[in-house]
Amino acid sequence: MFTVDPAGNSDEILIEAILGLGEPLVSRNLSPNAYSVSRQELKLVRRGLVTQPRLLTRNGNRSGSREILIPKSRQNMQKLSDKQAIALAEMGLRLENHYGRPQDVEWAVVGDRLNILQSRPITTTQAPYASPNEGLETLNALVSGASASPGIGPEQFG
Repeated sequence: MFTVDPAGNSDEILIEAILGLGEPLVSRNLSPNAYSVSRQELKLVRRGLVTQPRLLTRNGNRSGSREILIPKSRQNMQKLSDKQAIALAEMGLRLENHYGRPQDVEWAVVGDRLNILQSRPITTTQAPYASPNEGLETLNALVSGASASPGIGPEQFG
């Protein structure tokens, strides 16, 4: 979930969801359902559902994970209910308020319970928020000298 849509719509929270473990979403091996929630009214404004033919799950008692096929009758299902999407958006806004800047939040559903796994500042937003360097002072170098490996410049390939 992005508490500000990284594509630039600062009025909406973007939530992406797949069934199973999140690795295929992060690696972009699966396309997610996408939910947009209004930041002001906390109402669902858009829902984009996609077909999900497979999911990644824990490998039982063994370590690692395994991929399984989803029955055709469930491949087009809504991954989150509208109520869950709004509840996640509320959690996201609380995290943003706590940390003082838009957040990229990893979450999971276990049973009926929404769980926050991780929250960090959004690094790809185009919204006009404070610079991460705002308020930092310029420091003077303590030492100087040549680097251990100055690298190869273009002049050496001429």
